[in-house]
Amino acid sequence: MRQHVNPLSSNFSQIQRIPSLREMFGESKSNLHLDIGCADGEFLFDLALVNTSWNYLGIEIREKLVKKAKLKVLEREIKNLYFLFGNANNILNDFQSKFIIKNLKSLSFNFPDPWFKKRHYKRRVIQPEFINRYKESQQKEGENKKNNKFISRI
Repeated sequence: MRQHVNPLSSNFSQIQRIPSLREMFGESKSNLHLDIGCADGEFLFDLALVNTSWNYLGIEIREKLVKKAKLKVLEREIKNLYFLFGNANNILNDFQSKFIIKNLKSLSFNFPDPWFKKRHYKRRVIQPEFINRYKESQQKEGENKKNNKFISRI
């Protein structure tokens, strides 16, 4: 059974240093795909192995899964895949990570926690503010970003 995590917990208020794209992938000019709520990263592992010309970044709120995924990346020596631990909204709202949204070419949310009760909506990973910021960043880039992808499986 999968364990739920309260994203509003004080455990997630501190954001670790976010490495640059060059530190994450070596090659920072490749297209960037972000998967929010990536769990153990199986979806991203599949993508990264098939599409080696893209960089893949996963954000997951459960630290144990991120550690497991990072170890697997090292064991398989996959250079175009990186994982971050923390609350995705906090990470992406942080000043030091603006470059992630700026360089994003595609985005996925695979089966995010629903938080059905109205009083818990604020805990949802998909928030209108984030979607609006992503949309604005894509519009600022103009024609070059016409073919961007937004994937959501709920």
